[in-house]
Amino acid sequence: MNTSVTKLLAAVFILAGVALSTTHTQAAAQAAKQETASKTAAKKDHPPLPAKLFEQYIQALKQTPEYKLARAYNPKQVKEVTEKWDCKSVSVFTMPFREIIGSHTLRVRVTVKLPNGDKADLRYFKTNDRVIINDRILLEIEKDDSSKTTYQLSNSQLDNEALNFETVFSLSIQFPQVRLERFTAENQSLATVFKDLCGRINLDYSFREDLARPVQVTLDVRDRSIVECLELIAYTSGWKLTYKYSRGFRDNYSYNTSVKAYGYIEHNRIDPDVDPMELLEQNYKKGKDLIRPTVILSPPAGVNH
Repeated sequence: MNTSVTKLLAAVFILAGVALSTTHTQAAAQAAKQETASKTAAKKDHPPLPAKLFEQYIQALKQTPEYKLARAYNPKQVKEVTEKWDCKSVSVFTMPFREIIGSHTLRVRVTVKLPNGDKADLRYFKTNDRVIINDRILLEIEKDDSSKTTYQLSNSQLDNEALNFETVFSLSIQFPQVRLERFTAENQSLATVFKDLCGRINLDYSFREDLARPVQVTLDVRDRSIVECLELIAYTSGWKLTYKYSRGFRDNYSYNTSVKAYGYIEHNRIDPDVDPMELLEQNYKKGKDLIRPTVILSPPAGVNH
């Protein structure tokens, strides 16, 4: 390679390095600018919430069905109720009440009316759609003319027992696996065995019985769950099992679900006359339905008539 070509290549590499460096510098500057904007927004001053206004808000909040429900959902009382359910185990998740009503991502919004008719709404301060400053909780007051004033709660107000008590927000529920001490089938129709197993745990099912009836299966297993038996006969026959849940299709059966204590509320509003533990059990039953699938047994590719 001659000297002129070498110099030309060196110049190209230098220019490329300068371009990359410039791009990196610009990206870093933009990121720093965004971070500064976020910090500036986070430090935006709001007037302190007057003690009298705070007291009015607390008194109004205590009259809402959401507050009464949160009080009823104390961990000990909820645990006593869940122990009577037909599930294997329940894990209780709690959080301060202020976090439930302050973060609208949790979908429990509580707007109260103050004595003068103004509306008050507790919320976390947001710098943007992705960032929530957890140590800044504001009270937004809206007047009849739609004008709004936002106040900053003090630490003592945030720590007020009426806002900061622990309440159950969600439950993680594990359902038992129905196990068979022994299950045998000798040269039986796949259709017959499939319906027998689904019927033992009351599973909905869908399949082409005319295609499955001629298929013969033999199975002799011990200490297996019914779902495992279903998967074994499908695999042995060359067929496929799919589970259709309300939220879509899955290849695996689920024994677990998460239930929101405040979940399944019509338009996120709570009936003021509802019994808290009755609502919790209703949500539990609806949660069970979410993981109660329809079992679909599909023939091998090319087998459709």
